[in-house]
Amino acid sequence: PDGLTIHLEENLEERVFRGPEVYHLKKMATNPYVLNHKLVSLLGIHDGLLIPIFTEKVRIGLIKLYYSGPIHISSTRKQWLRDLGGIMSISLENAIEHTRAFQLATKDGLTNIYNRRYFEEQFYLELERVKRYRKPLSLLMLDVDYFKNYNDMNGHLKGDEVLIRVAQLIKNALRATDFIARYGGEEFIVLLSEADIDQAMIVADKIRSRIEQEKFDNQKSQPNGNLTVSIGVAQLTPEIQRFEEIIKLADDALYRAKETGKNICIRAGS
Repeated sequence: PDGLTIHLEENLEERVFRGPEVYHLKKMATNPYVLNHKLVSLLGIHDGLLIPIFTEKVRIGLIKLYYSGPIHISSTRKQWLRDLGGIMSISLENAIEHTRAFQLATKDGLTNIYNRRYFEEQFYLELERVKRYRKPLSLLMLDVDYFKNYNDMNGHLKGDEVLIRVAQLIKNALRATDFIARYGGEEFIVLLSEADIDQAMIVADKIRSRIEQEKFDNQKSQPNGNLTVSIGVAQLTPEIQRFEEIIKLADDALYRAKETGKNICIRAGS
């Protein structure tokens, strides 16, 4: 908690952060580099150690160790602590690189939501779960209406801005357990766990309505005078075993929504 944070003079932290030396804070209750002596006294802290976490390429942060009594730091122990900071920094750097690689492999570079390949992997995991527990599963296919017209009239940068905002509007309308991805171009796909077709239609219309009400730049240049989406909705059936099968159901419903007049949600089979 903020109220129990020992605050140190910023220049000291900056100097130690640049490393590689371990810094020994002595008599912290009166040390001028400590900014809240009263808390230090209350906690019974006497000495402290600041250990920089760094590599040759990256400075990551500081480890702060506090002791209830005076301590003696030999040159051997200082070297050991420096080595420890280096080892920890390499581990953290590897974790950061792993996270970055995972995001590159699973996220859409423009909208920062998941990509189609990762969505398909998650679909099969969810398919096994809902079949085991006999729960419903529904899928939404969304397409931005007249998106080519918007791009032609406003340019690709404005079109990209629309896709980013549409992705965020969809995401904000979903539960934490739902899963959204960019399917390709101006199409998005949503997996609604434990939602039947009626519940999915409610979610779909909420998304459609939010996007219809959103104010996009130059949206009046659209053929229907607004920037909207059409949505196809499908529910998992006992016969469906493959990702492509439920996609086709939702995509056929989406096609009918586009043909009906756009800015509408249509369920598969209707």
